[in-house]
Amino acid sequence: MLLLIGALTWWNAARLVDTFRWVEHTQEVIGDLNETLVEVLNMQVGARNYLLLGDETYLEAYRHAAAESRRRAAIVRQLTADQPAQRARIDALDPLLAEAAVRLQARIDLRQAQGVSTATEAKTSRSHDIIVRIRQTIGEMRRHEEQLLAQRSAAVVHALELTMACVVLGGALAIGLVTVAGILIGRDFRLRREAESKLERNRAMFESLFENAADGLIVVSPAGSIVRLNRTAERLFGHTRSALIGHPVEALLPEAFRAAHAAKNEDAPADGFAPALDERMDYVARRADGSTLPVEIMLSPLETDDGRVTLATVRDLTRRRAAEQKITQLNADLQRQNGQLTAAVAELEAFSYSVSHDLRAPLRHIDGFSALLGQHLNGNADETSTRYLDTIGHAAQRMGRLIDDLLAFSRAGRTPVKLEPVAHDHLLATVIRELNLSGSTAPIAWQIAPLPTLPGDPALLHQVWSNLVENAVKYSSKNPAPRIEIGAQLGPDGTEWIFFVRDNGVGFDMRHVDKLFGVFQRLHAMSEFPGTGIGLANVRRIVTRHGGRTWAEGVKGTGATFYFSLPRDAAAVAAVQPPAPAVAS
Repeated sequence: MLLLIGALTWWNAARLVDTFRWVEHTQEVIGDLNETLVEVLNMQVGARNYLLLGDETYLEAYRHAAAESRRRAAIVRQLTADQPAQRARIDALDPLLAEAAVRLQARIDLRQAQGVSTATEAKTSRSHDIIVRIRQTIGEMRRHEEQLLAQRSAAVVHALELTMACVVLGGALAIGLVTVAGILIGRDFRLRREAESKLERNRAMFESLFENAADGLIVVSPAGSIVRLNRTAERLFGHTRSALIGHPVEALLPEAFRAAHAAKNEDAPADGFAPALDERMDYVARRADGSTLPVEIMLSPLETDDGRVTLATVRDLTRRRAAEQKITQLNADLQRQNGQLTAAVAELEAFSYSVSHDLRAPLRHIDGFSALLGQHLNGNADETSTRYLDTIGHAAQRMGRLIDDLLAFSRAGRTPVKLEPVAHDHLLATVIRELNLSGSTAPIAWQIAPLPTLPGDPALLHQVWSNLVENAVKYSSKNPAPRIEIGAQLGPDGTEWIFFVRDNGVGFDMRHVDKLFGVFQRLHAMSEFPGTGIGLANVRRIVTRHGGRTWAEGVKGTGATFYFSLPRDAAAVAAVQPPAPAVAS
């Protein structure tokens, strides 16, 4: 912008100078025209005075004026050569000047030959007319030049104003640029000071971090000598800085390791960088008092103004080694206890299976003989005896169902999971066909969404669906319009499917939700809804063995929803399978 304004100012200045030159030229033309007219008048006056007085001095003035008028006219011709109008006027002026000179000279010659009376009596009207025409011609030329002078003076004023405007604008722009430059320089100076201050703070922070680091930090030169170290390194090795700086790093190693470490340094790369220690490994370091400590050393090459160095981070492994030994011991203890617990669980399951299996025969005898006794009495028993026999039979049957559920629960935890693709649509349809819906007071409105095919054990998953659907049917049986909804959706992370069974039955209080999946846990009396309290516990055990989860939601008097999830991948199911315990005979 400054260059543009400068160029415009230079152009205006050149134009102003040129306009000034033309103004001077016009003024010069006007001056020469005036001088020409003056000389014509002097020529007329000189001739008249000579005719009247006869004084040769006037004759000489006449002759000088005549010559000077011609010379001035020639100058005007030269100055107005570029103006056709003026050139035409000067062409008309030259003959008039010549004719005026001829007539005046004729009168002078008559004065010299015949005397003053004859010369003064000669007709002068023709000479006067010529002088008038000369004055008119010169007047026209002067008026033309004055018009040019006015135009050129106006151009000078305009050029001067434009030049001044350019100068003012350029000055203002220059001042603005200088101001902006000052602001930018000030900002750069401020930013530089801030950067220097930040750099100083970072340097101080680095120094603080270096000195207060939890690990020992040692800076080693390419030659393997110690350049600097922090307080932690002093504490670890028991040396002062002055005792270590400048010494080879091998001074921190036991003598048994120094030769091997020096040999490794001899194999350093040819680029001049020789690491003082191995890049990351465990070492045995030597303290000032001669004792040793296990350390982990990690190397980080650094580029500095003085060249490339190595930052060695030294970490004391004493506590870690002690913790590792303790963890190893705890793991061994845990494995031993886990083995003992596994054996105890296996023995307990075998015992419960054996007890449940052995109790079935006596219960069948009690139930059978109480029925035979009732038949034997053949209606001769009183009301109390009949009630006793019915109570014995019902209790034996309930105990039989409980034992059957216990055996199923035991088998669910002992039977190996046999993985194969399970079509849950078909499995659910089979369960519904097997249901005993005789206890339902009204038809059930089923709403079943499509279910996926997933890896699992079909026999075990059959028990899951059977228990959940039977519960939904049982607990919604007292609703005049029972409704059961079953569906599935992909989990948020895409690794599992979430199934649900929802009913509009009696529901439950969410304060007791943790009891639902426990063994023998019931939220309703036997008189309301029959059952053993093992079905949901069996559901959780089977789903858990498949790598899934179980949970429930409910509102008392409104209904309940039971959820369980199953992995999509067979490997996820297989990963949670423990070694199958031996099945007791």
